Amino acid sequence: MNEDQKLIVPETSLLKYKNPVRVSRKSTKSDDKDLGSFDPRKLCEMQSTESILASIMPPRRLEIKGDLFIQEVSSTPASRAEVVQLTKQLNQQLEARGAKMTGICPVRRELFSQVFDELIRQLTIHCAERGLLLLRVRNEVQTTISALQSIYASGVVFGLQKSLAREADRNHQTSRVAELGAEIANLEKRIKTEVLNCKALEEKEANRLAAATRRAEEDVNFLRKGHEQLKNQLKDVLNQFKIVNE
Repeated sequence: MNEDQKLIVPETSLLKYKNPVRVSRKSTKSDDKDLGSFDPRKLCEMQSTESILASIMPPRRLEIKGDLFIQEVSSTPASRAEVVQLTKQLNQQLEARGAKMTGICPVRRELFSQVFDELIRQLTIHCAERGLLLLRVRNEVQTTISALQSIYASGVVFGLQKSLAREADRNHQTSRVAELGAEIANLEKRIKTEVLNCKALEEKEANRLAAATRRAEEDVNFLRKGHEQLKNQLKDVLNQFKIVNE
């Protein structure tokens, strides 16, 4: 932690701490170095309950008006009344902070994590081995939750990608439908135009055929009249020829 960095801690915690103690920054740096090189497998070798508590639950730091304070976890055993009070405080915090009673809720998880740490503290004071075993349980639960969060995050990303892909495909299909609609409208317009042209052509051809038929009939009538005239003339000539021969 940088010297100028302030550690933000909750004003109230369900984990019981001692009174804050002002310390120098040099001693804090050395404590950080010792804690950073600590091996959890050596917990059982410690004789002092306070040293075990300090190792599994490091003290929190507060900076007040430029002075640095350290607040260690309390090593005082909890009475039955304090356990009852812890339950009341938990319920009050859940209600005050608007924690959800069902589903995923970071506030509820934070408060129950504090209660879990307090139970570990109480058990460690009475029996270090029980406390360490419960600590392993807590760490395993946290590991499982972290893994589930990672899976959930991956699922959310995958779902978002699928949603974006579906949205892109839907937009493409919508655009394609609009294009096809415009093409259909254009084809319908062309069909109407061709139908009108076809009707006009049929009417034109019908008129032309009617005119040709009339002309043909007139020609036939003219030829028929000419034929009758020639036939009559031929009869007259033949009649005159007979008269002359007689």
